[in-house]
Amino acid sequence: KNTDLGQKRNPFKEKDSELGWIQDFLRNNVLGSDDAYQANPKKLLLELESKCLAVFDQAPNEESRNILNAYLSWINLDMGRFKISYDYAIKGVSCSEVFFRNQSFDSIFGSVRELNLNDDYKMWLERAKEQNYPDLGYHEMQYYINTGEVEKALEKCDEHFVGNLDWGLYNRAGILKEFGRDDEAEVLYRKLTSRRASDPSFPASANSLAFSILMPQRRFFEAEQLLVQTLCTTNMREKINAYSNLAMVAFQMKEFDAATRFANVGASSHELAIASESRLTLV
Repeated sequence: KNTDLGQKRNPFKEKDSELGWIQDFLRNNVLGSDDAYQANPKKLLLELESKCLAVFDQAPNEESRNILNAYLSWINLDMGRFKISYDYAIKGVSCSEVFFRNQSFDSIFGSVRELNLNDDYKMWLERAKEQNYPDLGYHEMQYYINTGEVEKALEKCDEHFVGNLDWGLYNRAGILKEFGRDDEAEVLYRKLTSRRASDPSFPASANSLAFSILMPQRRFFEAEQLLVQTLCTTNMREKINAYSNLAMVAFQMKEFDAATRFANVGASSHELAIASESRLTLV
């Protein structure tokens, strides 16, 4: 779960003379950077990190420093530096500005989950509840997945996604798969992939069904059919993921030329896991 890098809306509640310095910094360095992020996320994130660190000591007040901490926490989370992200986030969560406080909570929960800090996780859930953090239910769900409490995880999933049934089904399927209930997970994924490939939930559902269920069961032809449909999506992350998955499918089907073509696309992903899978196929 990511906060947009270049916010198209003003994240501040209103113009505040005490926050003029940080507002100007973010306006001049962050707003409108979405296209650059899509083109090369790591390059842009490193540039933004460098800019934030260069001006950190110039911040004129504690709130401005907390906002920089919040922003640095997000940058490091997106780059997979979970311990560094966590260290920044526990400072950024003191922000008075709600947007940046929530950004810090996003980083905290993303980091403690990856670092498997379940005691910290529970403590921060309590803190987030006190602050009316809007994604509390999602992270309660993730906590119960971490602790192996499947029924509680499913309950929190249903509660959190009550207004978004498609993503509720997608996350419920992921939980069932996590706990080895593959048949039940496939039924839910199939509901989502029975729709048009242009449906927002289709590409993620198709990739998950193919990678986590069909391919391990060596149902490669079924996986190939799903993944080819996914290539028409405008969601670039899922499109490249589909290429990476198709490379593995083609390799297993001994279609080595196709596997190489697909893997070359997958290897261009800015996500380490996707790129690594494609590079392994190329080897």
